[in-house]
Amino acid sequence: MRKFWLIDSIAANTASVQKLSLAFIDHSFHKKSRSGDFLREIFRERFDIVDYWDESWHGGLTVSPDDINKHDYAFYFQSLNPVSELRKIKVPILWAPMYDGIKFNYIRWKAISQFDIKVLSFSRRITKWLERFSMPVLSLQYYAKPHEGSPTSSTEGNRLFFWYRGDVSFDDLKRLIDPGEIKQFVYFENPDPNGQTTPMTDEDVRRFKIKRVSESFLPKEKYLDLVDSANIFVAPRRKEGIGMSFVEALARGKCVIGYKDATLDEYVTDGIDGLLFDEETKSLDMRRVVEIAAAARSRAAAGYATWLSEREKIPSFLLEPYRARRSALSVALWSTLDSCAAFYRKVRYYVSTKLWNRSSP
Repeated sequence: MRKFWLIDSIAANTASVQKLSLAFIDHSFHKKSRSGDFLREIFRERFDIVDYWDESWHGGLTVSPDDINKHDYAFYFQSLNPVSELRKIKVPILWAPMYDGIKFNYIRWKAISQFDIKVLSFSRRITKWLERFSMPVLSLQYYAKPHEGSPTSSTEGNRLFFWYRGDVSFDDLKRLIDPGEIKQFVYFENPDPNGQTTPMTDEDVRRFKIKRVSESFLPKEKYLDLVDSANIFVAPRRKEGIGMSFVEALARGKCVIGYKDATLDEYVTDGIDGLLFDEETKSLDMRRVVEIAAAARSRAAAGYATWLSEREKIPSFLLEPYRARRSALSVALWSTLDSCAAFYRKVRYYVSTKLWNRSSP
């Protein structure tokens, strides 16, 4: 009888222990890409997650502070409410800013630092920038689980996969790559919102042996099949927040080619485990692609092992108590300066785009 009483008591106590509630505020473009799901998996062990989607990037609404205040904690993935709204949020905040989505504006960051906000940094450049402020920072580097497929064969030639998103262009690649060194070029054309399709001549298609894929939505399995048909992956953007596309390619043992900026240049070293370029680069040496891909696979495997050991720090970092060093005067001062700077940027944008265009012949 005592045994059954003990079981019932344990069950009752377990049921009474509820997880903390977490508002997960995400950039609404990620509804499609699901870029934040790896973080949801980490938080789900400790929190009940409620998703909110920030639409302000294309003229929509931010997430209401009243909705955020219904929860115990808030996590922002890329998007962050304006300073005027941050003043209304009463729960502790962890923010993961993306390198491709922020401005290194001192006034803006000084205003943000007045609030109880901790930062999860996925870029060394962001971490370095935050040394100017008194905000707690957890700096990590995300890696995907290594793919168990066969390594690249040296007998199949150089086969490129390029997802055109509107940033890195086919003209960049024409300048950098000798078509005689390419056996196949898979060109997946799916530009980001407001992106343009690429003009390409029949001669371009013939010389570079291009297989053009143009689809508004490509199922994950089909996308990965196209990636795996190549041994070279061209990173589609000059700047990334994390760089999920090339991180996945590295995990699959690809030689990644991309622009020399964050976050790609934090994952690969030019000529060692990747190939990087900028406006000054004349051409890319494709002779060591197989060797570079092998080095990239090894670095990605080591990076993934480190990620597995460090990712558990994220929930604990969020839960650590933190109060920003501030006064009512400093909050008012930096918030006002931020509002004035934002107004100035809007006026400058309006003058340069609207009025200038009207006055042009």
